Amino acid sequence: MDAFNQMAIEYEGLELQAENGIMDANIYAKLLAIYLLQNDLINAKFLWKRIPEDSRKECEEICAVWEIGKSMWQRNYSQLYANFNYGWSDSIKPIIIALEETCRNRAFQLVSRAYDSISWKDLAAIVGLSVEDAIQAVKDKNWTVDVNSQIVIPAKIVDDAQIKNVTNEQLKKLTDYVTYLEN
Repeated sequence: MDAFNQMAIEYEGLELQAENGIMDANIYAKLLAIYLLQNDLINAKFLWKRIPEDSRKECEEICAVWEIGKSMWQRNYSQLYANFNYGWSDSIKPIIIALEETCRNRAFQLVSRAYDSISWKDLAAIVGLSVEDAIQAVKDKNWTVDVNSQIVIPAKIVDDAQIKNVTNEQLKKLTDYVTYLEN
């Protein structure tokens, strides 16, 4: 992910330095995909609005990446995974593969936090896999699979970044509170 973050910084710099503020269309497509990979839908949307119409017509991949972005924005998971099935060029393919994997991991985390149990079919739709592949993936995550009722009972996924952020927020609130009491 750090390599993609560096690429985003580099591409943003290229956009600022580009003649008339217009970059190569392939760079726009990559930067848009990286914003989606970073789950930065706001910057992706603003980039989409900045991309000249000529660049959109020149590079069909820009529109294909934006279709992924729209599906993410609308939380339309079935369409999201369908949009990954495009003939991506070799230059953007690694970003798209990482984006698909990241979206799927986010979907598993969402299911873990939001559901006590979920049907196999619903899980497969949310994570963009066949029912068989979804069941295998949850078995690999040590989730409980009930064959009789055809449901999955997710194990809660602990996100270290969330724990750290909550701890930092709590520490700031505590500091503010103590400072208030001392004054």
